[in-house]
Amino acid sequence: KNVISDKLSSMRLTEDLNEHFFELKIEDAALESLFNGNDEELQLSKKLINAYKSLPENQRVAIYLRYVKGLSYKEMAAVLNINPQSSMNLVSRALTNLRSKMTLDEYLLFIILFFS
Repeated sequence: KNVISDKLSSMRLTEDLNEHFFELKIEDAALESLFNGNDEELQLSKKLINAYKSLPENQRVAIYLRYVKGLSYKEMAAVLNINPQSSMNLVSRALTNLRSKMTLDEYLLFIILFFS
């Protein structure tokens, strides 16, 4: 079992990785409220969530730890019991996989919306 230890500065609770499903649970009502009638961004968000759900588990974990929990590559490596370069490669593969599931315009809009 891989365990996230409380040694990691960005995470205070000890969590068993095997008990996580790394699903982004966002209700449609919350998305609709967030995008306030902007149908294009709402549809993009739904497509992104579906693309995320279709990733292999290790790639979902990488995206979750890096962008949801905000862990550094070094912290991710400690959590996943891999070296930091492998954690960088895993995130890179996950993002490449997401890109392949979305058009370039959709992907660029996603980057602007979620990482700025």
